[in-house]
Amino acid sequence: MLQRKVRLWFMFVIVLFIAGCNILPSEHSLLSALEKLAKYEEEFHEQQKPLVELEKKEKEIYDRIMSLGMKQFREILKLSEQALEIIEKREKRIKKEYESIQLAQKQLEEVKKEISSLSDQPIKEDASHLAQLLEKRYMTYDELYNYYQQALQLETDLYRMFQNKQLTLEQLEQQVVKINSAYDEIKKANEQFNLYTVQYNEAKKALINKLK
Repeated sequence: MLQRKVRLWFMFVIVLFIAGCNILPSEHSLLSALEKLAKYEEEFHEQQKPLVELEKKEKEIYDRIMSLGMKQFREILKLSEQALEIIEKREKRIKKEYESIQLAQKQLEEVKKEISSLSDQPIKEDASHLAQLLEKRYMTYDELYNYYQQALQLETDLYRMFQNKQLTLEQLEQQVVKINSAYDEIKKANEQFNLYTVQYNEAKKALINKLK
């Protein structure tokens, strides 16, 4: 989904130094909760490469269709069916991605509970900031997911339009404009999502350093 390549800074490094830190039980519980949250997002990251590959294949089919004339309608029908199958695969991938983020969002509530039990005020403030960044990140993902779903529906409509011999250039242009508009929104939401991910990674790293 449009370069969603920025990943969470996973918590596995914590294990390397946690034994040498004077971390209180409540702080240890917070780190464990954050690590669990990161693991929930594994499914999210596993969908990235397959989604990009499917999007690339669909784009190739679209370009092929646009290079054909309506006299090759039988070939257009065949290609449009292939494109619709790819969209179905994309829908399954994005659903898995969405479900993993939903699990992470639920785990965020556990993270907040652990933060509320912290006794060190500066640490608590930093951890609260961390949770706020995560909350904004997940809210942005919800927007991203909704826009992506809209784009998939518009693309589905497009390929069904290609199966109509009476399709006019004006109808085609109008649909393409709608699709491009949807992807503009996806791009904006995606950039914001990546920004929050970077900010979260930096804030988490700073928090870990304070706990050393």
